This record gives sequence, C-alpha cells and structure tokens, in this order.
Amino acid sequence: MPNPPLLEVRDLTLSYGSGSKKLTALDRVSFTIKQAGEALAVVGESGSGKSSLASAIMKILPNNVSEFSGSVRLNGEDIKEMPESQLSRSIRWKRVSWVPQEASAVFNPIYQIGRQLEETLGVHGVRDSQVRRAEAIRLFQLVGLNSESDLAKYPSELSGGMRQRAAIAMALALKPSLVILDEPTSALDVSLQGGIISLLQDLRDQFDLSYIFITHDVVLATKLCNSFVVLYGGRIAEYGSREAVIDRASHKYTRALLNCVPTFEPGQKMLSIPGEPPDLRKVAGRCPFYPRPAIRCDGCRENEPPVLVEVEEGHWVAQHILSS
Repeated sequence: MPNPPLLEVRDLTLSYGSGSKKLTALDRVSFTIKQAGEALAVVGESGSGKSSLASAIMKILPNNVSEFSGSVRLNGEDIKEMPESQLSRSIRWKRVSWVPQEASAVFNPIYQIGRQLEETLGVHGVRDSQVRRAEAIRLFQLVGLNSESDLAKYPSELSGGMRQRAAIAMALALKPSLVILDEPTSALDVSLQGGIISLLQDLRDQFDLSYIFITHDVVLATKLCNSFVVLYGGRIAEYGSREAVIDRASHKYTRALLNCVPTFEPGQKMLSIPGEPPDLRKVAGRCPFYPRPAIRCDGCRENEPPVLVEVEEGHWVAQHILSS
C-alpha cells in the first residue's frame, strides 16, 4: 500500500459568526502535498482567506467559529478531529510548525530570545540545560544568526530580517516535517526578502522540509514553490504545478494577478485588477467572481458557485458546468 500524502486537505470550510454576520472565510478548499520536500504557494489578494487557511490547518481558531468542516489529514491522520490535548502534545510545532506574518508575535518582548527558544525546547522534553543551550546555538547558526550575541538580545534589539530568521529558528526547534509561512517577507525590504528565500531553499534541501508559503507576491513564490493554490473569496480559483498555474494560467483571476506583476521597464504603469474583492459575508452558495466583471467566469451565474474542473492532469480550475 502506498504511503499517504504528507498533507491532504479536503473540502475545508471555515465560517465565523452567524446569521447576517456569518463570514465564510474558506469554502470547500482542497489540495495535497504529496511528499516531503514539496513547497506549495497560496497566493491571492488581501481578504482571500490565505491566513484563515493557515489557522485552520493548525486548528488555532477564534471562539466565534460557526462552521469548521472537511478534513485535514497529516500522513493519513485527520488532525482536524483530534482533541486539543493531542494537537498540543504531538502535532503543533513537532510535525507542523508556523511562522506568522509578524515575527514579533512569536516572542515575548520582555525576555531574551535565547531564553525563549530554550524554554520551548524544555517544555517539549529537552531536560538538560546544556543540551538546550547547544541546540539553541545550533538553530541560530542554521538560520544565519550570531549564536552567542543574538541569543542574548531581546526581540526589539533585532532588525526585522533578524527577527524573521529567529522566528524560523523557533519554528524548526522541534524538527517538524511541514512549516506554514504566513507572509514571512511582507514586512521586509527587497534585499532582505531574497536572503529569507535563499535560507528557506537551503533548509528545504538540507532537511527535506515541506512548506506552505502564503503570500501576495507571485514572483517571490515562484522562486521557492513547485505548486500553487490561487485563492479568491475563500475559494480556489486555480490549483496545480508551478508550470501549469504560472505558464498556462487558465482562470481569468490568475491571469489578472500575473498581469499585475511589475516588469520594472521604463515608463511601465502599475496595474491593478478593476473592482474589489467580494464581501465574505455574501459569498456562501454564490459565485465569488460574479460581482467583479474583470474576472467573471465564462457562464458565470451569481447564485451558483463554480466547481473545480481538471483541465489537464493535476491542473484544476474553477468553472461553471453549463447544463445542456
């Protein structure tokens, strides 16, 4: 029997609130990371559901969740159905880890970075203080930080790029097989972004790590990721390999996103997609593309959501199935 995929997400739906205030952040989202070493990009505009997807996979959710359905299988185990005690003990940070958009969210500002990293190791079973210290030094060296001096610093004493590297070190502390990176470079300037991408590439090659790389920057994602999910209004617009989605984009929204990528040629104007993303309180059971003519699907009907159709092997596109 073949091994199950590293991560298999099926029909994942997530809503907050109820009644007229119900907001559907994810609507039947499905994708697969087949094996170690794969990197999946999740791209889309702000409000498309990217960060909600990260929270749903980690099962770190607010109290006002009104619907959470579908499955999230890690090596065949549905972690969505696991109790909180099991998730905390054996899944989060040990098998699936997370680097949030703001690295400062990882650290307590009143404690030294090294102390926090060592305490994380201690909570998860590394009892010997010398072993904890040695591991903290190793992790900082791994991500390109000065192990001795930087471990002694407080979060506010590190630059933005250094804090991001420290957050990656924290995410790797318990040797997970999958790391979710939520806009890890959005707060950094272009020169620092390249360094973080190079670091992530090196770590993947060295440890066979898999990534879910959440970003609005398509160009940056192509440097790291070999497959793409394009999200819009909580739904998948397009999904497949990097070559399929980027080189043979089929959905109007994907093509519109790619057209907005700057080429930095003299005199080029910055392009944007006309219209606004949909109100997530109004998309359940409807087509999220319909209100925005520039990306409206062929055969689009306002009150009928599209379905994912496999247009070539492994390449899925949201389409409306027209009845005869």
